[in-house]
Amino acid sequence: MATPFNSAQIRQSNLRTLLLAVRDKGPVSKPELQAYTQLSWGAVSLLTGDLERMGYIVPLGKRGGAVGRKASEYVINTSDNFAIGIELHALGIRLVVTDLLGKPQKQFFQHILQMDYEGVTDVLFELTDSALKSMENRRIVGIGIAAQGVVDYETKTSLYFPRVRGWENVPLGKLFEERYNIKTLVMHDPNCILDAEKHFGTSGLGKYKNAALLRIDKGIGMAMMIDGQVNILPSGAEIGHICVNYNGPRCVCGNYGCLSEYASLDGIVRRYYEAVGNGPQSGTEAPPADHHFIATRAQAGDQLCRSLFDMMGSYLGVALSTVCNLFPLEQIVLYGEATDYKNLFDQQLRQSLYDHLYLKREIQIRYSTLNVQAPAVGAALSVCDSFLRKSSFPRQEKRNTEPAERFRQAFDLRAGYAGKKRSVGQGYFCNDRCGGLVGIVLKHTMA
Repeated sequence: MATPFNSAQIRQSNLRTLLLAVRDKGPVSKPELQAYTQLSWGAVSLLTGDLERMGYIVPLGKRGGAVGRKASEYVINTSDNFAIGIELHALGIRLVVTDLLGKPQKQFFQHILQMDYEGVTDVLFELTDSALKSMENRRIVGIGIAAQGVVDYETKTSLYFPRVRGWENVPLGKLFEERYNIKTLVMHDPNCILDAEKHFGTSGLGKYKNAALLRIDKGIGMAMMIDGQVNILPSGAEIGHICVNYNGPRCVCGNYGCLSEYASLDGIVRRYYEAVGNGPQSGTEAPPADHHFIATRAQAGDQLCRSLFDMMGSYLGVALSTVCNLFPLEQIVLYGEATDYKNLFDQQLRQSLYDHLYLKREIQIRYSTLNVQAPAVGAALSVCDSFLRKSSFPRQEKRNTEPAERFRQAFDLRAGYAGKKRSVGQGYFCNDRCGGLVGIVLKHTMA
């Protein structure tokens, strides 16, 4: 962020600093805000009042101390400011309305019946229209879209959406901003899940600086966090299309032996049909089969079905070892429908990962417990964070400067400055001799 150089920019920057501090530390008192932000007491006192008047923060009450007056505590206003998070998924579109802390307040879901551009956008706009209508007279600070496939974060474009006809280079951000006049972000869905896991998950992801999150269901996607920052690339991190077997089957992407062909739920189904048609028979009837059927048979001891999950874990470990050999990952979190069957592949995953690591080290593998709302919630969290960091606040009202001028004259006379030219940067603040008087005057003259 550019360094502020005038009073208006300094005020905007300080307001954002305080707002983020209240979000991260709330409930928090003014003395605690001063210690945390290192802003002056006058700035903290005045600007928290401004944030309260603008409706961004609210007083929670007063907390008693050992001595002295009780300090008022502040929290983010979660009653008047909201964000919308949307998951764009081939199985359907899920929308959540959250408060500024990312906690869901409302949820909407609708299946996509027509898998083409018109069918998908119709459902997107229908759900968003319904959500906005339900939130009339409430401030919506932004819309976040967690999209499957390939996404360009900078241009807010969905470059490719699997299984949808006519979907190519769709400017989702532009479409939403023109229709609703609300700032919109477009992100890769695993990045959003990683954000949700950091805030609400039980894996302890927030304790690590370098970590990865894999979403495994019908396909495979990955998000990475390096040095505490989510790594955003124009085309995402497509671990699902790492080649793990160059003699393997042809992938839907056109290449051969991609991880998705062995470790995604759709890939497991394809390998099952390939095996019962051309390989060892398991004694089961081939059609109809989906991943639920194959997992149930594996749990019951079917050798073919069990071998498919063994292969899934083994190839997942190979792919993840490649990532870990490139980046200093400390933790890997797995999320998605495939984790329902973790007992069928977890052991093979851990062993294969360790076997293929160049530098043998402990890497924590955890399974997310977040529900199906996680991608949409993560998208809303990104919107809230962007809003809090980049908010543009109303300009301060012009205040009466006569008390300050009278105080300046009295101060000059007392300090021996009367009639002398003051050097640049020399102020009128004297905490020891006249701090109380300065504080009173500032309250009426400065923002």
